Amino acid sequence: MAVLESFAAGIKALFYEPYEGAVLGPEEFVLGLGTGVKNFLGYTVGMLAFFTVVYNVSFLLYSLANKCFVNDDDMMMCSDLMCN
Repeated sequence: MAVLESFAAGIKALFYEPYEGAVLGPEEFVLGLGTGVKNFLGYTVGMLAFFTVVYNVSFLLYSLANKCFVNDDDMMMCSDLMCN
């Protein structure tokens, strides 16, 4: 749920900051546009980084389980900790 909230905050910043700047003047609009884009990218890049970490951890666990438990004959647990 936090991921959706982060994305929603990024979308809000993308539109709200330029709007607030436009109310004050053209220079403030440009500054608001820059701030909105920066905030939007910050929220979405943070969200993508979170998904990358989740993917990497799940792939690591899959690789470890595959190395430790899969055998040609049967599913067997390896005896040592390093799973040679």
